[in-house]
Amino acid sequence: MAFIAKTDPFDLEVEDAIVCTETNDNASASMAEPTDEYGDAIAAAAFQYAPKMAPSASYKLAASCTISLELGAVTEYKNKRIALKSVTVNTSAGSEPTISASGEQVEDDDAGTCAGTFILDALAVGVCHKAQILDSAFTLAGSGCHVKSCSLTAECEIPATTKDGVTIAHAVVNGRVTVQVEILQVGATEPTVTNSIPQTGTAPTIVAGNGYKVASPLSCSNPDADYPVWTMTLVKHLARVMPAANSTPAAGS
Repeated sequence: MAFIAKTDPFDLEVEDAIVCTETNDNASASMAEPTDEYGDAIAAAAFQYAPKMAPSASYKLAASCTISLELGAVTEYKNKRIALKSVTVNTSAGSEPTISASGEQVEDDDAGTCAGTFILDALAVGVCHKAQILDSAFTLAGSGCHVKSCSLTAECEIPATTKDGVTIAHAVVNGRVTVQVEILQVGATEPTVTNSIPQTGTAPTIVAGNGYKVASPLSCSNPDADYPVWTMTLVKHLARVMPAANSTPAAGS
């Protein structure tokens, strides 16, 4: 038996640093199935003549690296045009960092597209098996608390215009980054979120940074016979980058 070489759907691989380990086409087709008065199907017709793909891929790190993510960027995969919809980076204590991505198939040419993209630049990811503070989303100072896990998801929405179930135009909207973090408390003092790191003292303090805002405040899970874990969510919205050809809408648009 021979393994089949992986083709990266989103061109996220970085030589000697990021390798694609798994892909899934996630191909689907659409059917219209009218029903009778009992709710039983009485006919069936395919209205999406070619299967539509929503590929996903998984990646691992061979070395620490810095990557740039362009949400909405279009690549060609198996003769289809695929727009990058989301990328997630997962890190946790004692586990290898992993990356996953997903996309949506869009129209066969860009004649009907006025999309733009959203860019998350210079995202550093370390190869070490540890929880990492990603994209400088926050700072943890003081003592008695440790980052247990931190994940980052950069994503956008890709609404489509369809005819007979086939995409004929698309847009890229609402680019944003969500960071979810777990904080393990081993000291006597609970962590707090403040606007700045205190100049004195050792109380555990969290400060959002790099354009992030706290979307979900610290929440504690305090299990029986174990240490408490605090969770929080931070969000940053990305600025749209319009291609020069689409920066000015056409007359009548």
